[in-house]
Amino acid sequence: MHFWDKHKTITSYYELLSGEVCDQYGLTQMEYDILMFLHDNPQYNTAAEIVKIRKSTKSHVSTSLKKLENKGLVERIQSKDNKKHIEIILLDKAELIVEAGLNAQKQFAKNVLSGLTEEEKQVCINIFDKICNNAEEHLGKYKKNANENNYKPQVPDMMEAIFDVAYLFFDLIAAILFFVFSKGNTLFILYGILTLTLCGGDAFHLVPRIIRAAYGSNDKIKRQLGIGLQVSSITMTIFYIILMYVWKFTFPEFKIPVIIEVIIWISAIVRIVICMFPQNNWCTDEGNMRLSIIRNAVFAITGIGVIILYLISENTYGYHMTRMVAAIIISFGCYLPVTLFSKTKPKVGLLMIPKTCAYMWIIAMGLQLLF
Repeated sequence: MHFWDKHKTITSYYELLSGEVCDQYGLTQMEYDILMFLHDNPQYNTAAEIVKIRKSTKSHVSTSLKKLENKGLVERIQSKDNKKHIEIILLDKAELIVEAGLNAQKQFAKNVLSGLTEEEKQVCINIFDKICNNAEEHLGKYKKNANENNYKPQVPDMMEAIFDVAYLFFDLIAAILFFVFSKGNTLFILYGILTLTLCGGDAFHLVPRIIRAAYGSNDKIKRQLGIGLQVSSITMTIFYIILMYVWKFTFPEFKIPVIIEVIIWISAIVRIVICMFPQNNWCTDEGNMRLSIIRNAVFAITGIGVIILYLISENTYGYHMTRMVAAIIISFGCYLPVTLFSKTKPKVGLLMIPKTCAYMWIIAMGLQLLF
């Protein structure tokens, strides 16, 4: 008999024993497998982990968990640290089923390993682990190659990528213009630094997005996007510190209120420190909603402080810098929903386009002063 046929025989025998438990308690095979998995692997207690480790489909796992929940066998609880992290726990009602399942597993192991010495059993386990690891490795390679070969760029994604490239080039050219034509003027040197900070920070996030739009996503791109989001969050905070000094040199006759400057500095430093925390989970799909709310609430305080400065100066010298207030409000109004909800509602990410336009408007105001 061929190896694969023998493998199917082993699987069929296990399903026969587990099927008796399923019939006794009115469960499907998937429902039974999930209960036993949660019992045997308490460290993996989310739907995503069940899908990933058991190689099950997301829809089947989701449907089975819902039925198990309705039967009072499992409960979904929200993590205290991350509201997006939903853990699944076994309830007392599942104990009898698990006990019957464990007995079936013991009977299966006893029967299929009958006649083997302890040493032979260990050799079988080691060999089987190696076979599984090899299969896992090559399966991953196959899926990766299949995704790369089958990926077709979507028009909306490519349009966004073109916009991102244009934005980065706009920032880079604007920064060069500020430095070349500043003639030693501190204000325009600051504008140049402001623009480079914006361009450099956003590039960490936008370049991986551009690559993803053209070639598709993978684990490396996801990690780069996470790191890019962290870097851009920090540089965006620095951006507003520099913008405060831009205001100082644009309107030298105005003295910045001490309390406003202190608030801007403290809130900016606090946000940067929070952004450094590994608990932000930048590179995961779950993120950390609590820290996201905290760091963006603090960021909003920084933005409000800068807004107050431009409200104080109003239309001094006919510069029409009250437009800066509108640009900052638009940028925050579009940015905050994206950081809070984009991972659960991807379409919210489209708000990054008007947010980016608002930053281009801020740079354009500086260019207007330069020329």
